[in-house]
Amino acid sequence: MTHTPPSSTSTSQPVPSQRQWNIRQVLLGLVMGCLLPGVIFTFAMFVREYLLVRNQLTDNLITTARAMVQTVDSQLFRALDTVHAVASYPGFTDVDPEDFYNWVSVITNRSEIGMNMVLSDRQGRQVINTLIAPDDMPELIDDPALVAPVLMSAEPAITPVFIGSLLQRPLLTASVPVIKNDEVIYSLGIGILPESFNPIIDAQDFPDSWIVGIFDNTGTIVARSLQPEVYVGQKGTADYISSINSALEGITVSTTREGIPVTSVWSRSPDTNWSVGIGIPTGQLEAELRRSMSIIGSLILLFLVIAVILAWRAAKLISDSVRQLNAPAEALGRGESVQIPPLGIAESAQIAAALQNAAGLMQRRETELKQARASYLESLEQTVSERTQALQLANEKLEQLALTDVITGLNNRNAANIRLRQQFLSYKRSGLAYVVLFLDVDHFKLVNDKFGHETGDQVLRQLGNILLASVRGNDFVARFGGEEFLALLENCSAQDALKVAENIRMSVAAHHFPLVNDVTVSIGLAMVKADDNSEEEAVRRADKALYQAKADGRDCVRLGV
Repeated sequence: MTHTPPSSTSTSQPVPSQRQWNIRQVLLGLVMGCLLPGVIFTFAMFVREYLLVRNQLTDNLITTARAMVQTVDSQLFRALDTVHAVASYPGFTDVDPEDFYNWVSVITNRSEIGMNMVLSDRQGRQVINTLIAPDDMPELIDDPALVAPVLMSAEPAITPVFIGSLLQRPLLTASVPVIKNDEVIYSLGIGILPESFNPIIDAQDFPDSWIVGIFDNTGTIVARSLQPEVYVGQKGTADYISSINSALEGITVSTTREGIPVTSVWSRSPDTNWSVGIGIPTGQLEAELRRSMSIIGSLILLFLVIAVILAWRAAKLISDSVRQLNAPAEALGRGESVQIPPLGIAESAQIAAALQNAAGLMQRRETELKQARASYLESLEQTVSERTQALQLANEKLEQLALTDVITGLNNRNAANIRLRQQFLSYKRSGLAYVVLFLDVDHFKLVNDKFGHETGDQVLRQLGNILLASVRGNDFVARFGGEEFLALLENCSAQDALKVAENIRMSVAAHHFPLVNDVTVSIGLAMVKADDNSEEEAVRRADKALYQAKADGRDCVRLGV
């Protein structure tokens, strides 16, 4: 009988052929894989939007600086207009100082700009200073370099900021030449304190931490939002001066006189070379970015931590549910009744809902950012449009003021010079001749001395009306200076021009002027010639004819040859 030994049984464990991942690792990897692209995208969108807003801010500031420069120019030109009005005072060298004093006070008060008028000779000696009574005038000598530009060029000029010899404080002047017998004998200037430009800065309502400055054409600080009492009259930093000299507008990173790093924008006037700079502390811009990044980063980190905890708990619940199936499986193997325990995996659905909520949150944020950007761009376009329109209106007004005589409302000498040049070029092209007519009021100084300048201004206005009524609609009439008027008669012969001039002379003589009653004029006229090299030759002949009319007893017309 053969005995077969019982076979030995053993339990074997499966050997994994490759690395296996547990549920916790898979779920954590899935959570991180879904969230990180959204996190990176959110950071990229935030940085992009921040840079867009920052660029828009600098563009707006350049527009604001440009508008401020226009306002500065307007104030400077208004000062020059005021000095021009004073310089038109007849008999400048023979006038009584007290009368001149009173007249200048009226002009200065009406202009609402400047604090005083100063009349300086060629050596820089102050002849009249309206801050001092004529009888108490001391010996005051300014730097001759301050009056040299006006005296040498016979053109208006605006000085850089300097220390006044009387007040011993920073100021600047807008000056014009005083001419007698074709020679510049004086410089007449209006003194302007730097603080008169402060309202231009204050009107913008910038944050207190921003540093805003107005600079003259040498880079000297005229007005400043921070510590003006320390820095007004000093030069701007070398880097800033170099930047504003390189272009009319721009943006740069520099350091202020206090040593504060700033991101600055500037705009420089092409007419006066004055400039306005607006500096935002660089630390303020960077702090805003760091603060926003810190808040966003903290929120994202908090969200990640919560998501990981939920994933970990969900993985634990799933793995526990799987392990709970071991007992029923072993019970089935032993042939015992199988008890299926309750399996709870609702946390997996919660994780899915959390991921959906995260995706919805990012979509809503992206939509809100797009809407905010579209709204900001619309508001920016409207602002730019409004400011552009305002600048156009201001430029039109400045152009009109530059070509209009303030007393008579006629064209002024600048407009006359432009029209003379245009007419001369037209004559060279077409051959249609024109006549220049010069008119001067006889004994006008006596009118001002006897009846006052207001009456004299009334006479000038009525003379302007008579001139306009006596010429054709296409002819040109201007007040050329003082009591002199100029008329340009297009396509007109010398005989016809003599008739027009005689008609003007008789109309003036027959006109009743209030208070003054009778006023006469002397008229000189000249016709353009084919061999004239410029428009000035006909003007000189007409002026010479006017002098001949004066020499022949006034109240007459003479033709220049």
